[in-house]
Amino acid sequence: MAQVVSAFNEVGINRDSVFIDIGSGFGKVVFDVAISTTMFCFGIEMMQDRCNYSNDVLGRFKELFKNNPYLSKALDRVKFVHLNARN
Repeated sequence: MAQVVSAFNEVGINRDSVFIDIGSGFGKVVFDVAISTTMFCFGIEMMQDRCNYSNDVLGRFKELFKNNPYLSKALDRVKFVHLNARN
C-alpha cells in the first residue's frame, strides 16, 4: 500500500481528489485507500452480494471505530454502489 500512496502523492492528490475502484469486490482496496489518504473513495461493484457485503463491513467498521476520530473520518469518505454497466 505504501507504493500506491507514494504514487498518489506524486500526482498531487488532495482532499478534493476522488478514488474510484471499478470492480471493487469486497472493498479491501477502497478501505485501504480511504485510511491511507484524504481522498473520497468509491467502490463500484456489479455483483450485488459483494456490494452488500462491503456496505455491511462499512457499517460494522463505523460502529467499531466511532470513538476513533481518524478512522471515523476516513470511513465517512467511503461509499459502495452496485452498478452493472450492461444494464
